[in-house]
Amino acid sequence: MAEDGTADEARKGFVASIKGRAKEVVGAITRNDSLTAEGQLERHEAQERREASALQSVADAQDEQAEQLADAAEIAGAQQRGAAHVRAAATQQQIREEQIAQRKTAEQAARNDAAREKAAAEQAAEAQAAQAANREEQERKVATAQYGEALDEYQQSLSDADRAEAEAKRIRKQADELTEDADLP
Repeated sequence: MAEDGTADEARKGFVASIKGRAKEVVGAITRNDSLTAEGQLERHEAQERREASALQSVADAQDEQAEQLADAAEIAGAQQRGAAHVRAAATQQQIREEQIAQRKTAEQAARNDAAREKAAAEQAAEAQAAQAANREEQERKVATAQYGEALDEYQQSLSDADRAEAEAKRIRKQADELTEDADLP
């Protein structure tokens, strides 16, 4: 039963690792750094779960070994049975304490790593957002400057067109006056 749970955890860890890798690849292809970081975080968390599962398997094997030692001590004989029970109980207690300590250490290490990675991912996301805001501001300034230049050119074109129209009117008026003076139809 414990082996089924361990195998199930291993499968879940493998699937989570593949999902993390897929996010990392998609993030790299689409240049989405936050998706890449999320994929890396998921892969790392899956690795931590696999390591915790491996520690659990070792602890289960140690527990099974302790039970086998206890059984062997009972077979040794009636004279040694009392001492064997005491030793087996002490060994099992020590193994349980070690398992608990290992489990707590692994869980704490996983939490610490996850917290560090989350903080790093958040910091990276904030830095990217700041860079994007700076780029957007620079682009806005460039667009504003280009708009101003285009507006100046447009106003200059209008002014040139007004001058050209005034010049055309003046020339038509001159032509009309010359036509009247020359008595041409």
